[in-house]
Amino acid sequence: QIPTACYFIDSHLRLEEHIEMAKIFDHVFIAQKEYIKDFKNSGIANTHWLPLGCDTEINDKFGSAKK
Repeated sequence: QIPTACYFIDSHLRLEEHIEMAKIFDHVFIAQKEYIKDFKNSGIANTHWLPLGCDTEINDKFGSAKK
C-alpha cells in the first residue's frame, strides 16, 4: 500500500524500455517534457514532467566556464 515513483532521464534514448518499466509504478516523472504524451498514450496516466536542474548557489562556486 506504499505509493511508488520513478524518475527517468534521457527517455529519447530508451523510450520503449522506459515506458515498459514505468508500468509498475504509481507515479512516473520524466525529464524530457516532449515524451509525456508517449507515456500517457501507453496507459501511464500519472506521468509528470520534472526537469533537470541544479542549485546555482552551489554550482557557481566552482568558477568554471560553461562549455
